[in-house]
Amino acid sequence: MKILTTPVFLSKVAVVMFLLLFSPLQSVYAGAAINLSPATGTFSQNIFIDVVVNNTGDPVVGFDIDLIYTGPVEFSSYSAGTLGCGTLVVNKTTSGRLSILCLASVQSDGKLPNSGTIAKLVFRTTGNGTVSMTMQNADDSVVVDSLVGGNYTISNYVPSGTSYTTTTLPQASFLDDYPAVAGMALLMIGAGTLAVFRRYDRFNKEEAYNTVSMSDKVKNY
Repeated sequence: MKILTTPVFLSKVAVVMFLLLFSPLQSVYAGAAINLSPATGTFSQNIFIDVVVNNTGDPVVGFDIDLIYTGPVEFSSYSAGTLGCGTLVVNKTTSGRLSILCLASVQSDGKLPNSGTIAKLVFRTTGNGTVSMTMQNADDSVVVDSLVGGNYTISNYVPSGTSYTTTTLPQASFLDDYPAVAGMALLMIGAGTLAVFRRYDRFNKEEAYNTVSMSDKVKNY
C-alpha cells in the first residue's frame, strides 16, 4: 500500500478530475512511451536524468508515474523539462521512490505536446557501485505502452566537502647551501693564494737572474 503525502494526494485528486473532464481514462495514455535519458553511463558526483516522453497516439492531458531507484544515490532536485507541464510535482514518497506528476495547463486546451522532457532530475551519489532505475504506472486504470528505466555506474566517488592539499617541497636557499658555498669559496681563495705565491716566486727568480747578469757585465767591462 502506498502512503501519499498531502500535496501528492491533492495532486492525484486533481489528475482524476482533469481526466474525467477532458477524455476517457482508457485512451489518455494510448501510444505513449516514457524513458530515462541517458539510459546508461558512468558518473562520479551527480547523475543528471531526463524523463522523456514520446507519444504516437492522441494528445494526452497528463502523466502520473513512479520512479524507483536503488544503489548509492540520493534524490537531490528537479526542474521542468520541455514538455510544458502546467503542473509539475516531483516528490519523494518513500525511500528510493519518486512520484512524478505532470498535468497540462488549461491555457494549452488541456493537452500536452506529443513529445518532450517531462522533468530533469538530479541524483547525488553517495558511494561507488551500480544504480538501477525503473518506472511504474502510479494508477493501474490508465495505460502507458512503454516505460524504460536505466542502469548507471558510480566510480571515482569523492565525498562532498573533501578537500585536497598539495604539498610543495621547499626550495633550497643560499643559506641552505652554506656548506657547499663556503667550501667553494675556500677553494677559490686557496687557488688564488697559490697563484700569487707562484707569481711572486717567479718574480724573485727573475730579479736574482737580472742581478747576476749585471754583475757579470760589470766585471767583464
